[in-house]
Amino acid sequence: MYGNESDKNVFDYKVELRIARQALNRRVASYADQNSSLSYREIAGRLNLSVGALSQILKVHIGKRKPGRRPLATRRVTFEIRRAGDKYFETAITVIAGRLTPKHTIRHALKTHFKGCTLRVGSGTRCKNRATYRIEELCVKGL
Repeated sequence: MYGNESDKNVFDYKVELRIARQALNRRVASYADQNSSLSYREIAGRLNLSVGALSQILKVHIGKRKPGRRPLATRRVTFEIRRAGDKYFETAITVIAGRLTPKHTIRHALKTHFKGCTLRVGSGTRCKNRATYRIEELCVKGL
């Protein structure tokens, strides 16, 4: 009788369960969106869910997802700078830039900031003076 399509009272349990779960997941995602100041742990506690189940639900609903912390993806590149007329590299400049920022972009930023200086990538162990800059501080357009 289950396979007979003429019987209108029979329904597909798996389909109905999937529809109900999708509706419930949308409600959970909208609740998390409305309470974006709460952490995942607090939201999961209020809804009697595990943090893993809540994360799985919110991963599917990208537009309704609560934004999480973004790790600092930075790298440090040290250049040694020699001013025109000096014999030795005197200053070690460490530039903090994004992880995906290429070295030639950082080198260009330093060359425009320290005009007339010779640059080389180095460890800066022999230099007397040290300085640290963020890439945004070097005032180069297009970064």
